[in-house]
Amino acid sequence: MNVLCADSSTCRRLLLKTCKELLLTKVATAIEKHLKPLEDAPTMAELFRVAGYRTLAVVGNQLLDEDGQFDRGFERFVNVGGSSSRGTTPGEVVVEEAAALLEDAFTPEPDGSRQPVFAWFHLMEPHAPYDRHPEYEEELPTDTDMLGTRRETFRALVDQDDGVQAWMHITGLLAAYDQEVRKADHFIQVLLDEIARMGRPDQTLVAVVSDHGEGLWQRALPKDERRGDRIAPAALLHSGHGKVVDMNLVATPMILAGPGIPAGLRVGQPVRNVDLLPTLLELCAIAPPASVDGHALGEAMRGAAPASAPVYTRVLKERALRDPESSWRLVVPSEGYEDQREVRLHDALTDPLEVENAAASNPEVVARLRALLEEVEATYSTPTSLGRVRSQAELKGMAALGYTGDDG
Repeated sequence: MNVLCADSSTCRRLLLKTCKELLLTKVATAIEKHLKPLEDAPTMAELFRVAGYRTLAVVGNQLLDEDGQFDRGFERFVNVGGSSSRGTTPGEVVVEEAAALLEDAFTPEPDGSRQPVFAWFHLMEPHAPYDRHPEYEEELPTDTDMLGTRRETFRALVDQDDGVQAWMHITGLLAAYDQEVRKADHFIQVLLDEIARMGRPDQTLVAVVSDHGEGLWQRALPKDERRGDRIAPAALLHSGHGKVVDMNLVATPMILAGPGIPAGLRVGQPVRNVDLLPTLLELCAIAPPASVDGHALGEAMRGAAPASAPVYTRVLKERALRDPESSWRLVVPSEGYEDQREVRLHDALTDPLEVENAAASNPEVVARLRALLEEVEATYSTPTSLGRVRSQAELKGMAALGYTGDDG
C-alpha cells in the first residue's frame, strides 16, 4: 500500500502524536529528539514552496530518503536509488524521471499561467564505484603523467614499487573516474536542454554543486587508516572520501548561471556550500529567514570580494578551518583521536597539495585558528545521527557506497 501525503513533516507529527497516545513514550522521545533540531530549520525546498514555487526532486542515492527528511518541502520527491543493489542509480534514470516531472511542472494552467519551479536533481556520477563509459575512451585516455607522480609518492613511503598489476588497476580506475566526470557533464546538459525546451531558459537559474571530492591516490593515508602491514598502493595511498579533510576532497566546484550572474566571472576567494541557500534566495528576491547561515554571494558576483567567513569542514576523525583573513588552513584531530592524527597547518596558496606541515614553525597561527575553530563549532553546533540505530536497508546501502568500515 502506498500513502501519499502532501507534507511529510505532518506525517511525522501524526506519528509522534500516535506514539504518545499509545504510551510508547520511549519511541516518542527518540523520534522527538532526532527530528526536533531539524524541523526547527526550514529547508531550501520549504522556503521556495512558501514563496509560491512548485518543488520537485529526483535523487539517485537511496540514503537521501524520507527517513532522513530529505523530502521536506517537496511537492514531488522521487528517490530512484533503491533500484540498484549498489544503493545508487545511473544518471540516465535520474534524467528520465526528471524530464517527466519537469514536463508536468512546466505545463501551463488552463488560463495560461504557470508557477515558478524549484527543482533538485541529484546525480551520483562521479562517485565510487567508478564505471567505465566506453564512448569517452578516446577522449579521456589514462593520464600516465599523473600516475608517475603517484608512484613517486608510494616509493617515498616504502622505498620500493609494487609491480605492474597494482598500478594497472589504479590506472583503469583513474580513467573511469575522468569518464564519470564527463558523463555527469553530459547529464547536466540533457537536463538544461529539457528545461530550455519546456520552460524559459532566459529566466532560469542553475546551480551545480558537489558535496565532496575524491582522494585519487595522490596522498599517503594517515597511519591509522593504513591496512596492517600491507605495502600495496591501495593500502598506503588515500582513495575515496570520509577519512581526511584534505583540499582535494573539500575544494569542490560551485557553478552558477542565469539572470543576475555575470558570464565567465570566477570568484577567487573561497566560498562555502552553506552560502548557496542565501544566494539563491537573493537572486529570486525571496527574503531569507533570520536564522539562515551563510552569506549571499550577490556582491561577489558584481566584482566585490565575498563576505569574510571561516570555511569549516569535518569528518569523523579530524576537522579543518580555512582562515578568512589569510591563506592558512588548519587541520586538527577530533576529540578522542588526538593520538591518531597530527595537527597540520598549510598555506592554501603556496602549498595547495598540502605537502608541507607548517604547524611547528607557526605556533601563533595554530593557536589563533584553533580558537576560531572552537568558536565556530560552539556557534554552529550540529545535531549528529552517529548514535542512531540504522535499519538493515540503510546499512546495506551504506556498505554498497563504502560508508561502513572498521568504525561502523
